[in-house]
Amino acid sequence: MEGEQQAPHVLIFPLPFQGHINSMLKLAELLSIAGITVTFLNTPHSHNQLIHHSDVLSRLSRFPAFRFHTIIDGLPPDHPRTIKFFAQIISSFDSITKPIFRNWLVSGHFGSNLTCVVLDAFFKNFVDGNDDEVKQPIFGFRTISACCIWAYHCVPHLIDDGQLPIRGYPKGTRGGYFYDPKDNKVFVSTNATFLEEDHIGSTNRTPQSLRKPRRSGRVTNLPLHYVSLTETLHVISNSKFEDPLTFKKAIEDMDKDEWNKAMNLELESMYFNSVWDLVD
Repeated sequence: MEGEQQAPHVLIFPLPFQGHINSMLKLAELLSIAGITVTFLNTPHSHNQLIHHSDVLSRLSRFPAFRFHTIIDGLPPDHPRTIKFFAQIISSFDSITKPIFRNWLVSGHFGSNLTCVVLDAFFKNFVDGNDDEVKQPIFGFRTISACCIWAYHCVPHLIDDGQLPIRGYPKGTRGGYFYDPKDNKVFVSTNATFLEEDHIGSTNRTPQSLRKPRRSGRVTNLPLHYVSLTETLHVISNSKFEDPLTFKKAIEDMDKDEWNKAMNLELESMYFNSVWDLVD
């Protein structure tokens, strides 16, 4: 009927990887349930993978206002398009797909009633916010979990606090000290228990008796590397002081020599027992 209000029309454009596509397909389905017209934009490669390896066509067939649309990614047909080539894919999108997408928005390629565009957050620079020719509002959609978003939020604070980059010790050495990003020495708590470095050599290797069989009939031997395992406890002499809250405070602590000694004990244990590999 003339004058009847048209349903809103949303264009959804995910990053062409399975996790991103699945998340934004769920968004598209929810919008379709609400009676909103949805155009789901995808690359031909991802679209073919989607329709051949999922039930997406039958799942969304109940929404007559839903439709798929494809846009080229600029890569050759034999390109593997895996996460290993992420940089190549993004570069191709930026140089080839981006201008095509922008022209489609300006020319009304998706229809004159396009209400808004929901882009994968990785495409946040696909449309210039100052481009007066693009009339539709652009929204970024994060497909990752809330926990991951919170981690991204916290990373800058961890860097400012000196907790990142993660500390390590030089490759090809037996350690000695850990380092923080500003090349200050790092110490660990001495209120800890460390394995003796020579416990393997002192272990008695004589045969052991078997335990009684369990109901299943299986027989269990006590592991040799746990036999006669001893421990050495090293404690800060002055117990009225609590462990420093930060590494810098540990460096300035009155018991820094004790902290250093404990650190060396732990690194010796790691080296002789092959608990950790030396890393850059």
